[in-house]
Amino acid sequence: MTNDHAPIEKKLFISHSSKDKNTIWPIIEELTAYGVGVWVDALEMRPGSKLFREISEGIGVSRYVAVMITSASVQSEWVKEEIQQAMSD
Repeated sequence: MTNDHAPIEKKLFISHSSKDKNTIWPIIEELTAYGVGVWVDALEMRPGSKLFREISEGIGVSRYVAVMITSASVQSEWVKEEIQQAMSD
């Protein structure tokens, strides 16, 4: 996914299992097309990033958090941690 426009303010953090990448990309593209700024790990994190810190910051700068609920995400410890993090902010 490419974005040739000015950066969009990150308003929506999307929590999901990495096993659901193929399912979530069309949703991200649609949201972005409607002007919704999304924070998703694959777009925001770079190799060598501190995973926990980057995700915490992503949740902190986002106004909303959405959780993609699938059989994979309900078993994901990362998704559970992201939910906990969002609820404590």
